[in-house]
Amino acid sequence: DSESTINSLVGTWNVTTYKYFIANLDCSGVPESELVVDSLEQIAEYGLDEYQLKLTITIDSYIIAINTLSTDTSFVREEIISTGIWKEINDQFCIIWDMGDGDDFWLSGGGDGCDACRDYTINDDEFKMTAYNCPIPPFPEINVPCQIYTFVKQ
Repeated sequence: DSESTINSLVGTWNVTTYKYFIANLDCSGVPESELVVDSLEQIAEYGLDEYQLKLTITIDSYIIAINTLSTDTSFVREEIISTGIWKEINDQFCIIWDMGDGDDFWLSGGGDGCDACRDYTINDDEFKMTAYNCPIPPFPEINVPCQIYTFVKQ
């Protein structure tokens, strides 16, 4: 049965929540901030009308991240697509992002110390990923010491 050998990460995942930890570098305890993406009230606090992050992970090791957002001050709906290659290394989810200039860099920062590999868990159709000092592209300027992303399978 070929389906039994497919990695459970393969598929399309939509982000549902972000948890931000500023004081706890290991993402323990209560987060300083939590954003529920489906909550129009919460995303409005960030000046957004819409926000979505979708990861598509393919069987042949490619990853496509699509960030979609629109602000309350613009009529433009922005969609940013980042592509790369994913690997599972030492039970971590690791990504090499294509930075668009012909060079591949480890997750959104190249050699500047940004973590390329992240801890993760999968429970049925829920995927949690922990990022230490390194957000998912395309927003490398938005950073906190520890973030937990929760995704559900589409």
